[in-house]
Amino acid sequence: MSDSAHRHPRAATSGHTVAVPQRLFADYRSSSGLDTRLVMLAAPYRRLAPSAETLPALLLEVEHLFVGTDFTGHQAERLLELFERLERPVVLRRRVARTGSFELMSAPTRAVALEAVRRAWARSWVEAQLTAGNSFDPGSDLQLVAAASLNAVERGELDVPAARLPDGASVDLTPQALRQLLERYLDQSGFTANAATAGTARYPAAAAIAPVLARYALGACHQRIMRPADPYAFLALLQPSHSDSATAELRSAFLERAAAVGDYSAAELLPLAEQACEAERDRSRSGTGQLDTEPADRTAAADAVVGRLSAQQLTGIGAAAGAVRGVAVRAGAPISVGAEPLVLVCEKCTVGALQSGRAVAAVVERTGTRLGLGTLLARSLGIPCVTAVHDAALISAGDRVVVDGDLGLVTLSEGAA
Repeated sequence: MSDSAHRHPRAATSGHTVAVPQRLFADYRSSSGLDTRLVMLAAPYRRLAPSAETLPALLLEVEHLFVGTDFTGHQAERLLELFERLERPVVLRRRVARTGSFELMSAPTRAVALEAVRRAWARSWVEAQLTAGNSFDPGSDLQLVAAASLNAVERGELDVPAARLPDGASVDLTPQALRQLLERYLDQSGFTANAATAGTARYPAAAAIAPVLARYALGACHQRIMRPADPYAFLALLQPSHSDSATAELRSAFLERAAAVGDYSAAELLPLAEQACEAERDRSRSGTGQLDTEPADRTAAADAVVGRLSAQQLTGIGAAAGAVRGVAVRAGAPISVGAEPLVLVCEKCTVGALQSGRAVAAVVERTGTRLGLGTLLARSLGIPCVTAVHDAALISAGDRVVVDGDLGLVTLSEGAA
């Protein structure tokens, strides 16, 4: 094989369609060092059960990473060579893991086409990690298509934002669809319906997590428009104190920039996400956040580990910045009065758990994500939060812990109860 053929694997061509060679995806990850970063990024999510929250939460981070990682000159050259073969305008078509359905993204210019490929690979990679297992190659079945060859149904699905549920079902995330999901969330019909219609706002599992989906849609929109250094910078737009000058300036800058680039969905997504967050806060007032896995008596093996080491470190995802040293209290359990700062250890943080006694100085969640309510609550209070701490059950009431919301670490200090 010649050096040229080695660099540029042949693409399959059929009429108005050109397949993006699978090997380009592996070359891109290898040359950019993405593989190592992806393993580290996904590790906390793999310890969580796949859910309609973990998928979009990880996707926001992975898509941010891919879009911020440029192609090499040879890779860009190869992709643009494929792009130039087709009549304009061009569309990117991606096959979805498990379902065999397709997503369609506009690629009208060379620059947009290159970014669309990276976004498509990000979505396929996340689906392969959390829903499809190792049997699906996330670099497969990506095609550039001449828009003129699309049928009426495909044209109607072009650029429709969507999220995937763990079973592969697609949920539309247009402002209209989100509005319908939120209505079902508010009247609770999404929790009781037995029938599900995949791909529509009537899907019960989607209605049950409407606030999470609204935040994801806003985050994806914010990422496209503002190109932030942190994929979760948009959460600052959703703080209850949005009337203060700093938050008001952030919101104004976002909406002005969105209007300047012609993305008018932002003006609808921001109030929808805000309304959804408020509804979720209200609903969580009765929640205790008690751990599903009760560690009432830590096992002898775990105690031996804690006793043998000067400190035991538990890893999770840093969701709210800051560091606090304090005493662990269990969600749903009585809180004793003392002078030391309290660290709330819970399944998922709720308003009810935070209002059950003394004010807490930090939060540790076992099953949350950065898209979850616990992150918003901690940020609104200005306290550290580490979420997705799979081994939170090792922490008993009275343990002295250090919570680092920047690094995503929880350390059981020497002298734990």
